[in-house]
Amino acid sequence: MKLNLIFLLGLSVCCAQALAQDATITNLKDMPEVKANATTFTGNAYVKNLFDASALGHCYAALVRFEPGARTYYHSHPRGQVLIVTAGEGYVQNKDGTLQHIVQGDVVICPNDTFHFHGATADSPMTHLAISEVEPGRKVTWAEEVKEIK
Repeated sequence: MKLNLIFLLGLSVCCAQALAQDATITNLKDMPEVKANATTFTGNAYVKNLFDASALGHCYAALVRFEPGARTYYHSHPRGQVLIVTAGEGYVQNKDGTLQHIVQGDVVICPNDTFHFHGATADSPMTHLAISEVEPGRKVTWAEEVKEIK
C-alpha cells in the first residue's frame, strides 16, 4: 500500500510538471532565412530551419524557398522525407525514376535511402515544407548535382 501511494504521488508530480510546461511558439517571420549551400543546391534557394531533432526526438523540419530553376542536388534521407508544397510549382525525381510535376497542396513522400532531387520549375518559384527523421549519425547523404532535368 505504501509503495502504491509513493507511486501515485510521483505520478501526480510528473503530471503536474508536464501540465505546467508551456508550448514554445516562434513565428515564421522571426526565424532566420539563410541562402542554401551552393555545394548542395543549384540556383537561388533559401532555408528556414523550423526545428531540429533535439526539439522532438528524431524529427526535423525546414521551410525551403526555391527561385525559378533552383533545385537540390541528389540526396537521400535514412528514414525518407515528406515534402508539402505550400506555393508555386516544381519537380521531384528519384535518381532513376520519372520526373514528376508538383504544385501547391501536393504532399510528396520520398522513400527511405532513395536518392532524389526537388526544386522549382524554370518558370515558377516553389516553396515546400520538408520534414525528415534522423538516425543516429545519419541525417542526409548528398550526391552529385542534377545537371539536366529530363
